[in-house]
Amino acid sequence: MAESQEDKLYKAEYAKSGRASCKKCKENIAKDSLRMAIMVQSPMFDGKVPHWHHFSCFWLRAAAQSTADIAGYSDLRWDDQEKVKKAIESGGAVGGKGDQKGGAKGEKTLNDFAVEYAKSNRSTCKGCDLKIEKDQIRVSKKTVDPEKPQLGLIDRWYHTACFVSNREELAFKPEYSAAQLKGFNALRAEDKEELKKRLPAVKTEG
Repeated sequence: MAESQEDKLYKAEYAKSGRASCKKCKENIAKDSLRMAIMVQSPMFDGKVPHWHHFSCFWLRAAAQSTADIAGYSDLRWDDQEKVKKAIESGGAVGGKGDQKGGAKGEKTLNDFAVEYAKSNRSTCKGCDLKIEKDQIRVSKKTVDPEKPQLGLIDRWYHTACFVSNREELAFKPEYSAAQLKGFNALRAEDKEELKKRLPAVKTEG
């Protein structure tokens, strides 16, 4: 059992002291607060070491797809297990300092999806393996490279059409919409409208 825990990409626990600092914001993580780690291959020995983060900072750098990816999850208090589950379900969108609730829920920016105009013609679409031309709209699913988890989330770019056709496989859930993509507000008005038509939130009856 211990071995399978060691193989997981992430780890969760309550801070044993107040000495560890967050790898994202560099601030100390308070003793007994919930902290989350990206597990990174140690350069010193054959094993992994945790890169600890505050709970809210963790989701800006990691993309846990399931609680099964997180060592120590079952040892957390029930309310913290629910907090982790909600963060996974919302694509890593956690309330943060303001912790908006209620009406804002549907429009939270998704941390692991982004859209922008291609800065060069060097990127390759992960869907069709063809080049994405400069200034063309490209959509990314941010993922952690298992070989280099210390880099945190990195963009895997897609043509809009390729992203749309792979929507389900990329875990862009039915309730998500184009307006929640990071960078959406920087697009031109006509491009926003086009993207909203192609990536609408799909209402689920229930």
